[in-house]
Amino acid sequence: MKLALRLRKNIRKRFLKINNRSSKRKKGGLGRLFLFVAGSARKGREAVAENQ
Repeated sequence: MKLALRLRKNIRKRFLKINNRSSKRKKGGLGRLFLFVAGSARKGREAVAENQ
């Protein structure tokens, strides 16, 4: 559990760093990342449903 939390924190830090670097395109980048995460989560769920 702790490892997962630490990983999540590191990912968040890295994401914030990337965001700060490209503050001009922050909105676009955030939206794109959210869509990517949502899409991959949906794909994962579909794969699990197919396997069951």
